[in-house]
Order: sequence, then C-alpha cells, then structure tokens
Amino acid sequence: MVNYLLKAGIDNILSQNYDQALEKFIRLENDFPAIPLGKIFQSAVLITKAVDYNNFEDDRKIRQLLDKAEEQADSLLDISDSNVWNHYYKALAVGYQAYFSALKSDYFDAFSTALTSLEHFEICLEIDSLFYESYTALGSYFYWKSAKTEFLNWLPFFEDDTENGINYLKEAVENSVYHKHLAANSLIWIYIDRGKYDKAVSLAEMFLKKYPNSRFFLEGAARAYEEIEKEKAIEYYQQMLKSLPANIPSIVINRVILLHKIAMQYEKLDDKQKVLALCDEILSIKIDDEYISKLEGRLDRVEQLKKRFADND
Repeated sequence: MVNYLLKAGIDNILSQNYDQALEKFIRLENDFPAIPLGKIFQSAVLITKAVDYNNFEDDRKIRQLLDKAEEQADSLLDISDSNVWNHYYKALAVGYQAYFSALKSDYFDAFSTALTSLEHFEICLEIDSLFYESYTALGSYFYWKSAKTEFLNWLPFFEDDTENGINYLKEAVENSVYHKHLAANSLIWIYIDRGKYDKAVSLAEMFLKKYPNSRFFLEGAARAYEEIEKEKAIEYYQQMLKSLPANIPSIVINRVILLHKIAMQYEKLDDKQKVLALCDEILSIKIDDEYISKLEGRLDRVEQLKKRFADND
C-alpha cells in the first residue's frame, strides 16, 4: 500500500493534480504514521505547486512538515542506523529543506542542509550499492559540481565527475522506483547544458507519452527544441500556456514568461507580425503590484524586442 500511494501521488504531481496528490500523501501519513514519507511527500506537493504557480503562501506548512519528518527520521536512525530506509528518510527530509531554502534565496541553509542530505544518500549506497533512490541526488551533484568547476580540471588532484554523474542519473531513470522523473528531468537539462539537444528531446518525449500535459517535461522539451526545431518549441510553449490554471493570480508571471519565450522563437524565425502581436499582448496584460517586481526585467526586454522589430519598417 505504501508503494501504491507513493506512485499514485507522484503521478498526480507530474500531471499537476496537486489536490489529488496531497490526498494520497495525507492518507499515507495517516495509514503509516511510523514512517515520515507522508510528511515528506506532502511537502513535495506544496513545493512543486509553489514553483509551478509562483506562489509561496504555504511556506510555514512546508517547513513544519519537513521539520517533523526530519525529527522522525532522526528517531528512526537512533533505533537503527544500519537500516538503509532510515538514512533515505533523513536524506529526503533535509534534501527538500535544502531545495526549498534555495528557492527562498537562503543559500547558506541550502548549502549546509544539502551536504547533510548527500551524506545520507551516500550512506544508503554504502549499505546497499543498488539502492537506486540515491542515484538521482548524487548523480545531479556529481555532474553540476564538476560542470561548474571545469576550469579546475587541469589540477592534478581534481576529479571530473561529470560522466559519473550522468551514469548515475541514467541508472536512476532505468531503475529508481520513486525518483525516475527527477532523474530524467535532471538528465534532460544536463543534455541541454552539453548541447546534446536530440538526447534531451528524446528523453523528454519518452516521459511526455505518459504525462502529456506535464509542464515539468514540456519545459525541458521546449528548451531543447529551441535549438533544433523552433516551430516545435513554440508548439510546446503554447501547450504549457494553455494548461495554466485561470483562477490563480500569480499565474500572470508564467503567462508573461511563456508569451515572451514564444515571441523570442518567432524573432529567430524573423516573423515580424507574430513578434509584434505577442509583444503587444504581453504589454497589455494587467499585472498587480505584488508581481510586477518579478517581471520588470523581462518586460523591459519585451519593450526592446518590440522596438527592434517596429524600427524595421
């Protein structure tokens, strides 16, 4: 039943059915109170929803869930620190704390808690080398740590872990039970970072077959298609645009961003009429004061884009 509830909840997250996902994880907490997974994945729903909707009104609830989950994981580790699942619970709880802190620009807390999470994921593999739930976090860490410090590759003591990270993520996509979607998304953006756009598209399309309206995978696919088939990128950005809920005020941020991305693709295709129409549409959108600060730079770029094309008359 734990396995069913986790998988069903994750499927709902990926389909943006956040209320249904939350129901599954609340049931998981109620039916299996001895483990912290219900709390951890409730926080995962709220964090994903916050990012998707650009609305962090559930901050306090997220922190409470993760703090309680970490306390429970610590209690389980006190009972048995040789149990791989106990380390997994700890790694997940502090890992989500790190991610949420980074989203809130609290980078000191994000860094320190991320290191704790990685430590426990590594312990999981020391206990069981085939514990694939650890591969996603460690694979992402290995790749981006090396990719962002590649200027140090000439040093004799510096080890380039980019390929190791990619291999970990490939294993996670193949074998992870609960985090293959995260592994796939990480791998998609790594392929984009490395200029392997065909591979990024192929992997994104594979997951879109199961989750056809998932903005989670549509975004990666659209970004990769920008480099190889701009018309397809436009199609996917438009699909994301149509999928946005209409009754969430903060969604105006997503709408402006997506319309601008579509306009930039038409700019590359030198379609003046569509560029100007999209710029006018963006600049006519009413944006509340509480959201305007997040869009000021982008709105300036839209103005500049409109001016460039208007001046070509």
